[in-house]
Amino acid sequence: MNETLLIIDDDQQTLDMFATTLELPGYTITTALGGPDGIESYMRDRPAITLVDLWMPDKDGFQVLREIRAQDPEAEVILMTSHSDKNTMLAALRAYASDFVLKPVSHEVMDNVLRRAHQRLQVKRKLQAAQTALQASHTNLEQQVAARTAELEAANRALRESEARYRELAGSITDM
Repeated sequence: MNETLLIIDDDQQTLDMFATTLELPGYTITTALGGPDGIESYMRDRPAITLVDLWMPDKDGFQVLREIRAQDPEAEVILMTSHSDKNTMLAALRAYASDFVLKPVSHEVMDNVLRRAHQRLQVKRKLQAAQTALQASHTNLEQQVAARTAELEAANRALRESEARYRELAGSITDM
């Protein structure tokens, strides 16, 4: 597994802390300072998982989430904040955040969040592969049906021609 993890936050110290403490095997970590830079980074790099700070002055996490979802409805976007209440968590779920994390985030919590995100990615990838295989199978079957239909139409034409010759011959016999 070599997944890209994008962290979007408006605080450079937080980004530095995440970049140094989240040295996770199998993940390449990139960071973006603020919402606009984060969206630009997402569109350019298409990371597997994106962690977004919820409360940023230029573009909040909900706006970033909506813009990412508009481009990629299946994106793994995890919202994080140090200021939260039940309504904020519900709003995150309604906005289709993949997960919601309270800062400061312990290493154990982050491992669990990323493991769940990775599992969802694996399921999505398997589903996509199955859909691709199904579409290929469907296309193959359509081609086989078209070929067999053409063969049957040719056989049907040959049969009609044979019947016409038979009737012509049978009509000639009675005339004799």
